[in-house]
Parts: sequence; structure tokens; C-alpha cells
Amino acid sequence: MRKTNDHIVLESGVNWLHGRKSILYAKEVQTTICTTGGALPGGEDREWSSEHLFLAAMAGGYTAGFMQAAAQLKMHPVHFTCDAVGTLENNAGHWRFWQIDLYPRIVVPGTSDRALVALADVTAREACPVYHALNTEVIFHTSIIVEPNHPSGT
Repeated sequence: MRKTNDHIVLESGVNWLHGRKSILYAKEVQTTICTTGGALPGGEDREWSSEHLFLAAMAGGYTAGFMQAAAQLKMHPVHFTCDAVGTLENNAGHWRFWQIDLYPRIVVPGTSDRALVALADVTAREACPVYHALNTEVIFHTSIIVEPNHPSGT
């Protein structure tokens, strides 16, 4: 990774193994990911595909932005998940993501946290670089759940 005042350069690559299987790597990351490609998007053999990784990047980018905003707001969710669902369309033989739905589910210990969650949600949407690189509709289905008796709550 190289950083300047205005840019961050990330590098990753693919090492083809055999058939449709490959290993993804990045110089600054210690682990690798095995992927498989298929005749259709979504991979084969219940392995990660580039499309799954793309959706995970969407959910992960939102999550990182949300957690950063939550920390700045001194808000502490007791539980957080973010599922991503991508709908692909075939347009003249070319597949593309037509729509991506993100389902952040944020559990907080008190009703007073709802406004902070809403603010962190907006901040996370604005901060996600993967989201801003798209020409695809992204729909957020944010759920805020108040669980005052959650074991992790205060």
C-alpha cells in the first residue's frame, strides 16, 4: 500500500491454480482467498466467486464506515450485521450488477441511541469508496433494534 496526501494505492492479484480455481492475494495481507469462476456469475463448488467478494466488499465498506462514525459519536452498538444481496442482469450476453441491497442490522441498548445510529448510517453511506465507484443502484434497508436488556448493553 502506498499513501500520499490525496491517494491510497492498493494492490492485489490472482494466481491461477487449475481449471477455474484461483488464489487471490495482496502484498500487505497475510492471508489468501481461494475463488472459483463458473460459466455464470456466482462461482462453482460452493467456493467464493469474484461476485461474492464484491458484495462482501460492499457490506464491509459500509461496516467499516459505520463503526468509525459510531466511535466518533461515542455510540456503542451491542450487535451489528450487514447482509448484501446482489441482483445481476444479462444484457446482450454481458452480466452486470443491476441492484445491490444492503441490510445493516444495528442493535443498541437504548432508544436514545437511535438518532446516533441514523447519523452513523448516513456517514457510512457517504464514506464507502466501493459504493461510490458504482453505476448501480444501491438500496439500504437499515434496521435499528433497541434491546435494553441485551447482555452486552450497559
